[in-house]
Amino acid sequence: MIRRGGSTSVRKVTLAAAVPVLLAVCASGLFASLMPAWENNDELQHVQYIEYVAHRSAIPQISPANGWESGQPPLYYFLAAGWQALLRIPPFTPRPLPPIRTISGPVHLELDHRYNEVERRQAVSVHELRWLSVLLGVVTALATFGTALLATRRVMLASAAASFSALLPKSAEIFGAVTNDSLATCCCALATFLFVLWIQTTAGGEGRGLWPAAALGATLGLAAITKYTTLPVIGLLGLAMVVTIARRRRGLPQLLLAAAVTAGVGGWWYLRNLTLSGQLLEQTQNEVMLRHFFPGGVLVTKPQGAHLAGWAVAAIKGIVQTFWYVGGWNQLTMPTKASYLLGAAALVGAAWGAVTLFRRSSPADLVEEHFAVGLGLTLVAVAGVLGALMVAAETTQYQGRYVLVGVAAISTLVVSGTADLGHRLGRWGGWLGLAAWPLLMAGTMVWVLLVNVLPIAGL
Repeated sequence: MIRRGGSTSVRKVTLAAAVPVLLAVCASGLFASLMPAWENNDELQHVQYIEYVAHRSAIPQISPANGWESGQPPLYYFLAAGWQALLRIPPFTPRPLPPIRTISGPVHLELDHRYNEVERRQAVSVHELRWLSVLLGVVTALATFGTALLATRRVMLASAAASFSALLPKSAEIFGAVTNDSLATCCCALATFLFVLWIQTTAGGEGRGLWPAAALGATLGLAAITKYTTLPVIGLLGLAMVVTIARRRRGLPQLLLAAAVTAGVGGWWYLRNLTLSGQLLEQTQNEVMLRHFFPGGVLVTKPQGAHLAGWAVAAIKGIVQTFWYVGGWNQLTMPTKASYLLGAAALVGAAWGAVTLFRRSSPADLVEEHFAVGLGLTLVAVAGVLGALMVAAETTQYQGRYVLVGVAAISTLVVSGTADLGHRLGRWGGWLGLAAWPLLMAGTMVWVLLVNVLPIAGL
């Protein structure tokens, strides 16, 4: 923990946190500014939901008339409608652009951006709406910094972990788009930070952990009404709390408080769904709507038996490749081998990072704290992968962006594990291990911008 001994430590932490914040603004801001309107994944549908809320201050019914995102939980869309009002953008009806007629190469736009005056105004509004996601990216970077700082008590490592998350191209693309993934990722990063804070606060006594537990519950409740892919994070963080309390043999009131606040903040949405459709997630209505838009695919039969192994391999390959970067409608990705190499290196780093947290044994009074932190971060990282696999089991969407709900935990584990492995090679190896992932992501970001973004940049 940072000592309160003077201004030097405070200044060091402030400067270390400022680096990933600046990187997050620059990286996501570039995507928000350069990517033409409507070219990000489902951006038209997300804006359609926002404009429904802006017009009516109500939640849309799940129907083709309201777009295929109308089955999503509402929090992001109400927040975005408030952002729109703050910017004094009048509510508007999004106009779909016609598809582009001639494709000139692999790096191409999907839509014809020869705007008329109304379409141009709407495109400007889309670019302005994207900056809400940029701000959420800043909060995510700070939450990742705080998570890594509390977990490792190393300021430079925390800065490196947060810089890794800020420069990860797919993360920067999400935080530069109109999408509820930005708020889902932000809520889960904040929840990860609050879990680690709860672990360390409760070491000082039963009562001191009540406010972090309440804050954690509130954040998990907000995540639950943002996107369904956050549910594995909610469940596994709850499991981590249960295991921690069982090992410590104290803290049950904090668990009950966190659960009650989570249910109070987010439970109403699921009770509403149950009342309207008889299903917590309104699966049937969502499936009917998606089949209307995509009669030839998207929804698939769940893999079973002999097909399960083949599906798992294909799903994991797709998730690994798209975790680093996949573009908008054109679905451009990084070179496959580069994605797999980065994935293998990140897996080694994360695994070793988890091992080092679990095995830290000095001083003796912190053994339980280290175990609980290691367990929580590992389960959050696993929850991100589970969320992506759950989507892949029912659709053709093998998308790494769903893993990013675990980005605070993943960044902390990957960077801390790589730094520890490098430290075993000597002093310079430690510094190289610490800087490796921010530098790799910076290089990857430059490549993505030069090859996949700048050639199609525009309004």
